[in-house]
Amino acid sequence: MTHHHLPLALLLAVTAACAPVPSATSEAPEATTQTTAPYQPDFLLMTERSTPEQREAARGALLAEFARIGIAAEARPYDSTFTIRGAETRFVGANVVATLPATMEAQADDDRHIVLAAHYDTVPGSPGVDDNGSGVEIVLEVARDLAATDYRTATIYFVMLDQEEVGLVGARVNAARWRESGIPLHSMHNIDMVGWDSDGDGVIEFDSNSEDLTALYLEVAESLPVSLLVTTYPNTDHEAYRREGFTVASVSQEFEDNSQNPDYHGPGDTEIQRPYYEGTRDLMLGVFRRLVAE
Repeated sequence: MTHHHLPLALLLAVTAACAPVPSATSEAPEATTQTTAPYQPDFLLMTERSTPEQREAARGALLAEFARIGIAAEARPYDSTFTIRGAETRFVGANVVATLPATMEAQADDDRHIVLAAHYDTVPGSPGVDDNGSGVEIVLEVARDLAATDYRTATIYFVMLDQEEVGLVGARVNAARWRESGIPLHSMHNIDMVGWDSDGDGVIEFDSNSEDLTALYLEVAESLPVSLLVTTYPNTDHEAYRREGFTVASVSQEFEDNSQNPDYHGPGDTEIQRPYYEGTRDLMLGVFRRLVAE
């Protein structure tokens, strides 16, 4: 992930678990910050995904996993030129899109098309378990959950985006293609780096241009051991959709107080903190269960 409080680089991560430090005794009146130990998860994506060959292998793993879940998926290649940092650059890659159709008749205006996305690429030299294996894993968890749900009023597109780390490239391609298709999009939801909470406060950064979505996320979070910091950050994939005029929402670990993963974009990005990851996962499960039941 490229974040607003760090130099503009570009993004991705992974997810999972761990145990809290014992709370303060009754003799210590001041509340102590709860922290969690690192945990080595068993995510689908656990190794570097920056070269064309590495990203192709990751796409193969994602397509196979969606097939196991029972959702039709395909790789959607692109060969596009974008201006990045003042220079025109050619990018070749592919997004993975899995489509889970609605089981109930679409509601008014046929706008019940929803994207849930995470980027699967990494920066060179990083295994990207948190960035963004964690986001990828939660998308897969939501896909498994909704595939087993009989009542769905929305068609959900589970989108694994390529080349986020070099300029939101896959997202820019996908958002532009959606705009060109003319198909109404209810909303795009993005997950990027949700496996680390250095200060143990359970805060998730949340960005949306929709009051309704903000209210929904806040309501679901009330029953979970996480809280939302409503803010704005442009340097991850939902920004590409926002620029195209779509309704968006995005979750990430907290960067505003520097409690992000200390191994972000480095070779040490191999672990996550389970309680924080699971809190974010449960947030997304709760939000999407509500969205498909509306």
